[in-house]
Amino acid sequence: MMKIKDSQNLKRILLVLLVLIIGGILISTKITFDQINKLGNAPTPSTNSADKNIAGQKKTYSSKFMKFSIEVPQNFTVNERFATVTITSPEGKIIIDRNGTNYSDLDSYLDNLSELNKLEIRNKEKLEINSLSTIKAFIGKEKVYFIYYDYWLFPISTTSEELYDELDQIAQSFKYQP
Repeated sequence: MMKIKDSQNLKRILLVLLVLIIGGILISTKITFDQINKLGNAPTPSTNSADKNIAGQKKTYSSKFMKFSIEVPQNFTVNERFATVTITSPEGKIIIDRNGTNYSDLDSYLDNLSELNKLEIRNKEKLEINSLSTIKAFIGKEKVYFIYYDYWLFPISTTSEELYDELDQIAQSFKYQP
């Protein structure tokens, strides 16, 4: 038969082990998220001068987490958090998201999106960007490029009219890198 003192010591030991395990899990989770953010936030500079414009005003940003690269104006800042990249300039922001879809084509996805959310998608223009099915459109004041690859959708958008030209350039430079 176990003595009361032994029982109390056993409970203390189990409590200490439980605290250590929970602490280890929390630390491990934080390290994992920090590593993901470091992968996504570190722009990969292009070493090939052909990848830069003549004036050197562009920089290459590569997202290892979202598996794409783009050319961004040198004076813009890029920040990645999980499945969203935010490109910021004094004129506003350009957002790149990544969404999974069950649709096997871009038209079906947009038809469903429009119907479910009661959105008016205007001025749809079908394009191909680096061999990827793309639709450029407007939803209200927001200009959006919907880039589709194998059940992944990459909307690239801005509501800032001052950034429409930069949005066009960034979207045209999009390269999926599986």
